[in-house]
Amino acid sequence: MQAPKENNVKQGSYPMQVYLQGTGDYRFHSEPHWHEYMEMIYVVKGRAQAAIGGERFELSQNDIIFVRSKAIHYTDDLMPGETLCFVVCFYPEMIKSTYCSSMEVQYVNQFLGCFNNGREYRISRGTGAENELETILKRMYEVYKAGLIGYELDVKGYFYQMVSAMLRNGYISVNQNPAEKDYSKPFNKVLEYIDNHYMEDLDLTLLSNKMDFSYHYFSKLFKRIVGKSYKQYLDYVRVTAAERFILDEDMNISEAANSVGIKDITCFYRIYKRVRGYSPSDFKRSVKKMKKENENESFSDSQRQRSAPDTDSGSVL
Repeated sequence: MQAPKENNVKQGSYPMQVYLQGTGDYRFHSEPHWHEYMEMIYVVKGRAQAAIGGERFELSQNDIIFVRSKAIHYTDDLMPGETLCFVVCFYPEMIKSTYCSSMEVQYVNQFLGCFNNGREYRISRGTGAENELETILKRMYEVYKAGLIGYELDVKGYFYQMVSAMLRNGYISVNQNPAEKDYSKPFNKVLEYIDNHYMEDLDLTLLSNKMDFSYHYFSKLFKRIVGKSYKQYLDYVRVTAAERFILDEDMNISEAANSVGIKDITCFYRIYKRVRGYSPSDFKRSVKKMKKENENESFSDSQRQRSAPDTDSGSVL
């Protein structure tokens, strides 16, 4: 029997979810399933078992497993009542590629590379000295669960703190050629220019002239510093921008494609699937489903509030 697809996890229009498994009704256990989003599991304490792509392995305290999109997997608790795990599920648009520095691009690409490394998963073993990472995940979970106004900003801030803590604690690493550090400042201007003009017909020759480099040298330098070729990076920026238009402006796919400078809808579908691994139609359907579920949840909440009896909190029964 084929493993079922797990429902999308989105709160409101926010493309991620953070939760704690191992307490209350959230035992660390799941049947075989798959999903479109990426999933990261951090073991706070105890021991757990996971199986992905036919391989089975054990996770201990401070271990992290990165599960890529569409990988069939399941998990189980090896110490019931004692195992505690933070789980972060997110879509790639969580890390929006609006302008960021060349070094930040490397960090983000290296983090996403933990999910797209040619395998269905990656495990990073802890050293036992990751209190910083655990604290960040706890705060991220708390602000997400509270859902107060502006929580999206807090969660995203903690998300980036999480990535930097992973760098400091050795879960991920970024290598940079020291000779290229001198180019980081002018390269930031190139990335900023792309962010402001991605909807235009951007030519690599134009950008190489801005850096006063030859076309071929600039092309190689761009890939070394950014971690993607110029074409890959421009496609990535356009795709994430299109997703924002679909999410925030409620555009249809054709309108979103046109807004990011891709006039040919067939070409947009091809680019989108190459970047994300699934089609823009899949993304649009998940957005519609998420909004419908959110509306139903809001309606149910209002119904419960209307049916709840009036009570005086200061009275004694």
